[in-house]
Amino acid sequence: MKRITDKFAETPRVVLFAIAAAFLARIAFAIVVPPEQTWSDSGGYQTIASNVANGAGFTMDGTTPTRERPPGYPLFLAAIYMVFGTHPWIAIILQALLGSLIVAFAYAVGRRLNGREAGVIAAILVACYPALIYYDTRILREGLTTVLVLVYAWTVTREAFVNDLRWTAVSGLLLGAIAFVRPELATLGLPGLMRLGGANSCGGIIRRTLLLGLPVLLLWGPWMARNYSHFGDPSPVHDSVASAVWFGTRWADIGGEDRKREDHIALKQETWDLNNTNDGEGYAGRVAEDLAQRPGWMVGMVGKKAVLFWKDANGVRKTLPKILPFLATSVNIYYYVLLGFALAGIWTWRNRPVVRTLGFTILAYCLPYALLHVRNRYRVPLMPIVLILSAGGLSLFYAMIRVRLAVRQPSRSPDPQSA
Repeated sequence: MKRITDKFAETPRVVLFAIAAAFLARIAFAIVVPPEQTWSDSGGYQTIASNVANGAGFTMDGTTPTRERPPGYPLFLAAIYMVFGTHPWIAIILQALLGSLIVAFAYAVGRRLNGREAGVIAAILVACYPALIYYDTRILREGLTTVLVLVYAWTVTREAFVNDLRWTAVSGLLLGAIAFVRPELATLGLPGLMRLGGANSCGGIIRRTLLLGLPVLLLWGPWMARNYSHFGDPSPVHDSVASAVWFGTRWADIGGEDRKREDHIALKQETWDLNNTNDGEGYAGRVAEDLAQRPGWMVGMVGKKAVLFWKDANGVRKTLPKILPFLATSVNIYYYVLLGFALAGIWTWRNRPVVRTLGFTILAYCLPYALLHVRNRYRVPLMPIVLILSAGGLSLFYAMIRVRLAVRQPSRSPDPQSA
């Protein structure tokens, strides 16, 4: 207990203020822009969570088992509803609290990157970044995923410093929780397989593989057994990898979030036709056909999805213009400036263990979306790590300015009368 209180006492007041401000900002935004609870994804999570909490199981209609959604986030909501009743606003408040507490983790990782100054800047950036405020106040899995991903980054960067497998075990538990919410993010285990700050032995890599992989298997094992019992196959979710690849490549081909309305309608119709045609080929056959007939196009779409992953700040198409017309342009400029500082921080400290760990974590996060399907909001849980790297670049820029000012300041010549 004393160790915790000592850590609390060492935390700069500005970070504690940032935590409080982050919570108040999230609550205020939720009041001004209430969450939509019947919209497609939100409605699905809300329905399943309510059914689980009321004893109707993981179902959409109250009777028929479903695997339309990965289990992690609906079960998180269901646990809240079991304790407090089926009140979505309680879930929003708890998500806002979790979203504000990660400010402390941003400070801790930023301090490892480039000292106390970088930590403070990281805390402020995470506290007030618009997309984080927005998704912490929606019935969507992005807020919970953001918390888990940043805490996971905190543990793997700590293990890079101390080389203690106990922290790898903690990382494994967090990785299991992340994969239970977003199965594709099991790829985040790749940076943790090696201690990126030093030499790796074969035995060490094997131990890390077990410590990181077992929690994922232990969580997914019962769920996949349940799916095999109900549906005849153990696939963790309804949508297959092949369907994600097929749809994702075509989504990128029509421009993603910048698509034309007629192209989107045509793609929805093509998807509907394929879902309702029993031609024996299905999505896997169509993907195999694309690879055989248009391999260059498929490779090009992977690259395009990687670009779309980073293109534009969240909310610049619909959400921000509805609040204030000028917000979209302002937030977009802010986003790209922060990306620039993040790249500067990565390049400057590319040989530091913490930077390499964060860099590989970003790549591991992007990988499944470049291969499968990308949407603008899929990037949100990664943003705190990007903002921490931005804080590193900003602290470097601030240090350079201070040095320049110190050099330009004229030195005082001694007063001859005082000698």
